[in-house]
Amino acid sequence: MLTVFLTHAPDALENYYGTKALTALREIAQVQINETGQVLDTAALITRASACQVVIADRNTPVEGAFFENSPGVMAVHR
Repeated sequence: MLTVFLTHAPDALENYYGTKALTALREIAQVQINETGQVLDTAALITRASACQVVIADRNTPVEGAFFENSPGVMAVHR
């Protein structure tokens, strides 16, 4: 099953996705979320998302070259 990481902090997650959309996404993928309540920097993004195939990043989370260099299994990053 596809693994998706959402960088949105819990409060933003509710704003952007809501229960219905998050439930639907969980039906087709394993979903991991950013539970820190903080914007992730590159090192934190590598730690939390490098094993996922898809990353859906909020606009505040930088997705820099170092992330791609350290996350060979990531197939797609979306904003």
